[in-house]
Amino acid sequence: MLKGKLNAIKKEKGFIPSKRNHATGFTLIESLVVIGIFMIFAGGIYFTYSNLLEIIVDAKIKAAAIQLVEEEIELVRNLKYEDVGIIGGYPVGKLRAEKTILYGQLLFTLKSFVKSIDDPFDGTLGGNPNDTAPGDYKLVTFEISCSQCFGARPLRFTTIAAPKNLETTTGNGALFIDVFDASGVGIQGANVTIVNTDADPDITINDTTDINGKLQLVDIPPGVNAYQITATKSGYTTARTYPLDDPENPNPIQADSTIAASTITEIGFEIDRVSALTMRTKNAFCVPEPNVGLYLEGGNLIGRDPDVIKYSETVNTGESGSYTKSDLEWDTYKIIGIDAESDISGWDLFIPITIDPNTVKTITLLTEAKASQALLVNVVNEVNEVETMVPGASVELVKTGFSETLEAGVRSFKTTNWPDGAWSDKVNVDASGGTELLLDSIGGVYQSPGYLISETVNFGTSESELKTLSWNPTSQPPETGSGSMKLQIATNDDNLTWNFVGPDGTANSYYETPTGTVINTLHNNNRYLRYKVYLETSDATVTPTFENITIMFASGCIPEGQVFFKGLNSGTYTLTVQKSGFETHVSQISIDQNWQNVKITLTPLP
Repeated sequence: MLKGKLNAIKKEKGFIPSKRNHATGFTLIESLVVIGIFMIFAGGIYFTYSNLLEIIVDAKIKAAAIQLVEEEIELVRNLKYEDVGIIGGYPVGKLRAEKTILYGQLLFTLKSFVKSIDDPFDGTLGGNPNDTAPGDYKLVTFEISCSQCFGARPLRFTTIAAPKNLETTTGNGALFIDVFDASGVGIQGANVTIVNTDADPDITINDTTDINGKLQLVDIPPGVNAYQITATKSGYTTARTYPLDDPENPNPIQADSTIAASTITEIGFEIDRVSALTMRTKNAFCVPEPNVGLYLEGGNLIGRDPDVIKYSETVNTGESGSYTKSDLEWDTYKIIGIDAESDISGWDLFIPITIDPNTVKTITLLTEAKASQALLVNVVNEVNEVETMVPGASVELVKTGFSETLEAGVRSFKTTNWPDGAWSDKVNVDASGGTELLLDSIGGVYQSPGYLISETVNFGTSESELKTLSWNPTSQPPETGSGSMKLQIATNDDNLTWNFVGPDGTANSYYETPTGTVINTLHNNNRYLRYKVYLETSDATVTPTFENITIMFASGCIPEGQVFFKGLNSGTYTLTVQKSGFETHVSQISIDQNWQNVKITLTPLP
């Protein structure tokens, strides 16, 4: 009843519900799907259009290139046979070796190559039968490229030019060139340049080797040591011949080639991929040493009597302490320090260093402030012709009035003064003198006890091993009493946590022996170090003193198997090297230069 009245009211007021089904709109997901399908379809159309356009453009470029080459071939057909050659090259002719041609808005580069061919049909020069006129015909090659045409590759075309009549004997010879790598494998596509400036006009031939690394040129005019030949390739080293009249290389190993009439001259060149060598200069704490001068010298010779080195160069490691030579030939290289302020005191690879083809090597050179005369000793062991450094060997150098023993692979940290700020903290210690530590004095009374904590020593790596601890003076005034001078050491890897301990690893022990005390191994494999000097006295009128400290250490920044003696005087020294498991080595060495290097090979005990 009520429902009927409500419907009557809605009808009277015009609110009559429609009986039609209302269609719903697209959801967001449906819209995204439709858009995605459209994008795929549109992308496919665009991709197809782009490819078609690229094909059309590429076809037009090729058509233009072919037309230009056809014109050049037509020019060859209209030349006399003797004029089919290269201007300034050989065979001599009227074709330009390279020229640029503007075709519409495209700029093409056209290179021309002409080579005389000895056809085996009638025999070959030096063969059976012997062809005394080997220039049977000429092979003409054109290479055309468009550098401004994106993606366009160079095109090569060849044609043959033959004489109308039989070839005649020219009195010329042949030049056969082999270009191969360090393994003896022929190099395809090596660029060969042949220049003869004795000819009139000059002869310049540019060509490339075949799949076997060979280039054979026939009908070449004779000349005695007249042909300078250079072989190279992009990314490869360069080999060449050298003139006989160079005063800096009077006896070249590979002289400019001679070509004789009706004779084959054969010559080979060895090239391979270039390599790179990075030289880094650092100190014993891994800190780069900038602007170190070095001399780099290879072992390959280009001349004998006297020996003439193929490569040598003076370089500088610059502000970064690093220099990279990126186009080195495979060879064995020496690296010599020539810096006015520093000496090379070690290296992490053996010198001379061998560089193989297509390799990258990095060598780290340890440097120290230059001394008057210095000796770097390398201690090695050789097994099956492979050398390895021998760490921990004892190396003693002795001469009248001089004796010093060093451990291979170990260097020293030494402090001899404490200027203002060269310490972290101090109490009742006077460091104002700069050269020694004393107890503070007030009115002539020394304030006891006191201590000084050093500034932080950064080894540059967590790969560290502390060896021994020494200081001076080795004795104190007896009035100061027992234990008036002692030390503790703290190490860490965060440069924040400083727990000072003694030789037993606790805060209750102290280092009190001033010469060669072994440092507790708990300090190994930490990057940062501080030492704490304790001073006290039993007599307020007398103070202990502390003059210097030396800490011997090894680390990942220090090459193994090497020691460095410096500040030596000229003369003959006895060098003794000892290592457990090896025979003791004893030899005499004369010090007569500012810097010297000697390698000692130890023999294992039977």
